[in-house]
Amino acid sequence: MAFLFRGEDKHIEILKTLSKELKIPTKHKVLLFIVEKHQTVVGEREEYYRKMNKYSHELKTLKAAIQGTYDSEKHLKELVGVENEKVVTDRD
Repeated sequence: MAFLFRGEDKHIEILKTLSKELKIPTKHKVLLFIVEKHQTVVGEREEYYRKMNKYSHELKTLKAAIQGTYDSEKHLKELVGVENEKVVTDRD
C-alpha cells in the first residue's frame, strides 16, 4: 500500500533526524518503523504508568506511616509529661 506524506518542514526535519539516528535510509521506512513500534511503545508506556502509580501509592503509605510515628511519639511525650526531653527511639 502506498501513501503520500505531505508533512510540513518541521516534520520533514524530524524524519531526517530520526533517519540518521536510527540509521534507516529513507523517510518512508522511518514512518513504517514508527507505525510498527507504536504498539510496543504504548505497552511500555502503560507499564511505566502502572509502576509509577504503584510507587506513588507506596510513597504515600510510607509518608503516612512516618507521620503516624511522629504523631504517636508526640502523644507519648504529652502523656508521660516529658515535653522538653528528647524521647530516644531507634532512629536516633
